[in-house]
Amino acid sequence: LSDFAFVCADIFDKYTNYRVINQRRIDIHNSAVINLSVYDKISCPALCSCDNSKLRHESIKIADFVNSSISRIEFDESFTLPAGNEPIKRIISYSSFASLNEVKMIKDKALIKAVVSVNVLYTSDTNEENIEKAEYSFNVSKIIEAAGISDDDFAVSNISVGSLVVKAKSNGGERVNALDVFGELSISTVFISETDEDLITDGYIPNYNTNCTFNEYKVNTAGSFFNESKVINMSFGLPDGISKMYEVNIQTGNITLKNGKIIIDVLMNAVCENNSGELVGISSGEEIEFSAEGYNQALAALNINSYDYTLSDNTLDVRL
Repeated sequence: LSDFAFVCADIFDKYTNYRVINQRRIDIHNSAVINLSVYDKISCPALCSCDNSKLRHESIKIADFVNSSISRIEFDESFTLPAGNEPIKRIISYSSFASLNEVKMIKDKALIKAVVSVNVLYTSDTNEENIEKAEYSFNVSKIIEAAGISDDDFAVSNISVGSLVVKAKSNGGERVNALDVFGELSISTVFISETDEDLITDGYIPNYNTNCTFNEYKVNTAGSFFNESKVINMSFGLPDGISKMYEVNIQTGNITLKNGKIIIDVLMNAVCENNSGELVGISSGEEIEFSAEGYNQALAALNINSYDYTLSDNTLDVRL
């Protein structure tokens, strides 16, 4: 391979399982499928011109993978509790999701902008120990190096929360009324360049016996790039006896192309209360689909900008 070569890796979880050995040990078993695609520049003989010849030219639009990048954005933020919230006694859980805001490109560099949303559940420092919730959003950005890209290229970027830690602290007094939020985002980006190529597909020289040799030329062509926002309604089934929902976290999982459709796994994790007043955690998954009819391969990314939900009849209705 040349110095240009790079690899795009798609990793799909088959299953994750665990068992508790004792109070100090948990065994976790994972199985995954990894699909690797290697991209490199190759050279082949081609006719560019020939004196006194008659040549047939064909112009096609070609999409080339010009580079890929795996990067991370670290963040470290501090927040004061919203007005009206009681001080923190104990943090119960926290979750977050990130959405891509913008990708700006210049020669050999790309600026990635994202929005991170964080939700924190905690018990209040009162006799009743009420459960309260705090929500925050903040912007992050990073410039990444990507040799060979230019202003007019396209970027397909997947972004996810790689790690997250939330700690409670005092904001200058005895009351614990502030939070430190730190962690990192994982960003995987593939850059694609579209160019118009003029190919000579046939030719001859008048008054001469001409023998032409033809080679197969494989390219990505007749493609389409689109970027759109949609509102999607989904429903997740819940166990019996769920009376209240404290926190819902929605994440996207595997993205695959199958039978002319882009299929995205959507994962839901929630902290809720049952009819007995106990806190329980639940997880569920569903799929959403986008049409990719007419294409046999696709490079796709999906980011959740925001969501809200309602609880009714053992069903969680979510609007993304």
